[in-house]
Amino acid sequence: MAISILYWGITLLGSDFYPRVWIDEGWIAEPGYTLATAGEFGNPSHGSIYRFDDRLYWNSPLKFLLLGGVYKLGLPAFAGGRYLSMFLGFGTVLLLCHGAMLLLSGNRSRRPGDSDGKSPQLEGGNSSRLGGGDLSRSDIANPKLWLGALLLWLALCITTDPTLWKSHRTIRFESLTAFCFALTWVSWLAVPWKWRGLAMGLGAGLAFLSHPAGALASGVTGFLFLTDPKPLATRLHQLGLAALTVVLCILPWALYLLGDREADFVNFLGQNAPHLDGRDHGLLEQMALERQRYLAYF
Repeated sequence: MAISILYWGITLLGSDFYPRVWIDEGWIAEPGYTLATAGEFGNPSHGSIYRFDDRLYWNSPLKFLLLGGVYKLGLPAFAGGRYLSMFLGFGTVLLLCHGAMLLLSGNRSRRPGDSDGKSPQLEGGNSSRLGGGDLSRSDIANPKLWLGALLLWLALCITTDPTLWKSHRTIRFESLTAFCFALTWVSWLAVPWKWRGLAMGLGAGLAFLSHPAGALASGVTGFLFLTDPKPLATRLHQLGLAALTVVLCILPWALYLLGDREADFVNFLGQNAPHLDGRDHGLLEQMALERQRYLAYF
């Protein structure tokens, strides 16, 4: 909690001048502001001159919808968008610290629904404790313990090194995607087994709705369930529940994209390159052009 409060203070004090305004922030804020004011989409600044005039979701929709809610409250477009990122960053730091503490304290091994009430360390015959705390000698070699420490260090970096995470302070998508990633991981640590597939599927689905790169959360979810030592049928049941939840989360957006087939999905795959030269490109070429565009920022 102390790290989260420190993050809040540092981010709030510098939000109006650091980092400087990125051109992406206007493109991202505008659909949210249009949603809030019931205006018509198609302002050239988010691409109507390149055939986006009747479309909103040129990217995953969740950040636009959240921004629309923020602007509906009457907050200024720039400050309101950055305040939303600040709230999401606060939640991310809080989740990372909570997950790290669960691992470092050993409480994860005694969650409801994980076992018959016995500690796995005791079942393995190693009941020796170090310093009277929750850690056994075997815990010291557990890679997940050190992963918890890494998450705690990462939370500290988010807090004290704004250069490292400066995109999280803008109106861009990174703050929301990071929050959804953290939510997915902490669901694995904190949620009882019978609800874990649902919780992780929700986190992974929201991550994908925040940005296409959020699909990585689904891969991590599958990896964790498939490598868990529980019986295969139990793991597959939870994995299926997680997959179903992800599908239900993204189904409305998928139906929207299917309705855009007449434009050959130009709003989905063709978003980046037309901002450079007005022409459509293949996906790999778009990625190269997008990298070129971002290098110009630095």
